[in-house]
Amino acid sequence: MQRTQVNSSEDQNATTTAQVASVDHAETSNCRSAIADSPLILTGIFEPQHNIVVWQRALQDTLSKQIDADLSQGMQLQIAAQVSAEEAQQVLGEKLAQYQCGAMLSADIAQLVDMFTVLFECQTVGLRLATMDQAMCPRFHVDRVGCRLVTAYSGFGTEWLNDSDVDRTKLGARDANITDIEAGLFHHAEQINSARRADVVLLKGSLWEGNEEHAVVHRSPTPKNHTRRLFLSLDVIAD
Repeated sequence: MQRTQVNSSEDQNATTTAQVASVDHAETSNCRSAIADSPLILTGIFEPQHNIVVWQRALQDTLSKQIDADLSQGMQLQIAAQVSAEEAQQVLGEKLAQYQCGAMLSADIAQLVDMFTVLFECQTVGLRLATMDQAMCPRFHVDRVGCRLVTAYSGFGTEWLNDSDVDRTKLGARDANITDIEAGLFHHAEQINSARRADVVLLKGSLWEGNEEHAVVHRSPTPKNHTRRLFLSLDVIAD
């Protein structure tokens, strides 16, 4: 598979320099999120002031319809694998062969794996692709990783809080009946930011050097109206 250049001018989603300069930066007291409709925004994760970047994108209509059809027919996935960019499409294609979305979804994920390995100069990634009927991590938390890529191929995207809205002393285990707001982690539901379906999100964790105290506080969304999620995450595997 041909390697993807994140900053390639030939990529159909790439933007001009002027467009990139107009990226929406949501400022907080200690860090900022960076959001744009170009994959070029992913390189913004290396800016010290960013602890989350979001590439807002839309899936091809055919792929969206295939995924929705497969989910409605009971698709169940729990795929965990270590893959390189070169082998990702074949590995996933074999695991998804029985589904309508198998070929297109494998190709799309392989492109994300390729971009991720180029971005972080790694050979392999830890990949997880799963269907979910309930929130995997319903409480706000931080990840003990350097950086994680997440995207929802169906259902709602990851939710996060701006750093300035969080009382980090309230993170951690507590009574299950006490909500994050009741615990004082944040104050208003309006403070919750949410990625959309298909948005590609990079989250800095507590192991990112220099970001130990400002890892992104985030959670899985609560399913609404019996909406099922198809969720992908990628992590760097140390060479």
